[in-house]
Amino acid sequence: MHRQLMCLFGLSLTAIAAFGAPSAASAQQAPAQLRIGAGMVVDFAGEGDYDNRGPDDDLEATLGIRAHLDYDIARWVSLGGFARLSWWEGDEILEERNMLFDIGPRIAGHYDWREFRFYLAGMPGLLISKLNNDYNNIDNPAVGFTMSIAPGVEYWFNSDIAVYTEFLGWVGHYFSHDIENSRGDIDISLNQVAFNFGVVFAP
Repeated sequence: MHRQLMCLFGLSLTAIAAFGAPSAASAQQAPAQLRIGAGMVVDFAGEGDYDNRGPDDDLEATLGIRAHLDYDIARWVSLGGFARLSWWEGDEILEERNMLFDIGPRIAGHYDWREFRFYLAGMPGLLISKLNNDYNNIDNPAVGFTMSIAPGVEYWFNSDIAVYTEFLGWVGHYFSHDIENSRGDIDISLNQVAFNFGVVFAP
C-alpha cells in the first residue's frame, strides 16, 4: 500500500510538471527595461482652427515618422521621450503640405500579459512649425506646443524585437506665425485622431 501511494504521488508530480507549469510557447515574454521605437504617423480626421477666421477647416491625413524611447521606472510605469516629424494639410485653407517637428517627454502606464504589453502614453512637448513657402506673407518658422494621448499595444516576438500600434488616440498642435509687414499674427490649432505603428528594439 505504501509503495502504491508513493507511485501515485510520483505520477501526480509528473502531471503537475507537464500540465501545470507554463510551456516555453505560452510563458510571458517580458519586455526589456529600455526600449527604442521607430515608426510611421498617420493622423486622420480632425479640424484646424486658424485664429477663429471663419469656420474650422477639415484636415487631410497627416503623414510622418516618429521615434520614441521608453524606460521602465516602476512595475507599471515607464518614462522616456519622443521626436516626431510630420506634414499636415488643410482642406480649404493652407492647402499645401506644412511641416511640424515635435520633441518632448513620454510617460506611459502599462500592463504586461504573455507576449503583449498594453499601455496608455502621454506625450507633451514643444514644436517647430514651417508653413509651405507658397505662403510668402507669413514668417517662418514658428514655435508652439503639442500634446497627444495614445492607447497602444506592443507584441514581443522575443526579448529583442516587437511591433507596436497606437490607435484611436488624440494629437493636438498649437502655434502662431507672424504676418509679414503687419503687427498681427495667425494662431493655428490642429486636432486629429492619432494612429501610429512601427517596431520596437531592446538595445
